[in-house]
Amino acid sequence: MKELIEELGIKIIEEKIKGKGYYLPDINCIVVNSDLKDEIKKEVILHELGHAAKTRNLDKKVIHSVGQAEEQANAFMIEETVKEYLTETEPEDFSTVRFLEQFGLPTSFEWLTKKIVSEKGLLRR
Repeated sequence: MKELIEELGIKIIEEKIKGKGYYLPDINCIVVNSDLKDEIKKEVILHELGHAAKTRNLDKKVIHSVGQAEEQANAFMIEETVKEYLTETEPEDFSTVRFLEQFGLPTSFEWLTKKIVSEKGLLRR
């Protein structure tokens, strides 16, 4: 995560805010709620990094809806979290439900997690 933050040149600011966090593209900054637990802050930062990374890769394409932007950011956060999880878990022991539970992610992300793991080949050695 640190490498991506540096690569994108994003500044991370912790403040007491309403909500969990947000990305400010005009000043290339992520604001995260300072009252959150560290593991939640990390998820929020990864989610917002997804917005930043996708914004940079759009090459003049327009995201057509907030829903699409949120799904892309969630997908990025899940992919990065699964990669980290697999540094400590054998691929053959991977369980989508256990993964979501361990990271406190909603079970509604199960379909997206399965899709990402499959499409990105994250369980291949």
